[in-house]
Amino acid sequence: MKKNIILFILMFLCCCVSAQNYKTIIFTNEKREPVEDVQIFVNKIFVAVSDQNGKCEIPDTITKANCIYFGFKDTIVEFGNFPLRNILLNENATLLKEVEVSAKYDISKHFHKLLKKTNKIRNAK
Repeated sequence: MKKNIILFILMFLCCCVSAQNYKTIIFTNEKREPVEDVQIFVNKIFVAVSDQNGKCEIPDTITKANCIYFGFKDTIVEFGNFPLRNILLNENATLLKEVEVSAKYDISKHFHKLLKKTNKIRNAK
């Protein structure tokens, strides 16, 4: 009987320790529309991604995160003790004046130029 009680207490403690609270984050753009697929990183480690409603949940222990989405400025967010947080992402678009498209483009030449630049950087270190 004592073994059963001790086993029950241990199981209860394990469940309580593994239970974790989460913060809900909602990402919106300047028009207050939800932004889907915002990636959240903590110390360069992927943690979460927002759903189609711009929502995602992260562990309560996270105090600072980097939020990234293509076409928006990378945003560093510091979280307080709030269970729900709205984050406004600012667009970061660069308009090109002109783009040249050529059928004579040789990808192998471009690749060799990149390799030369990479080797120069490596040799400079």
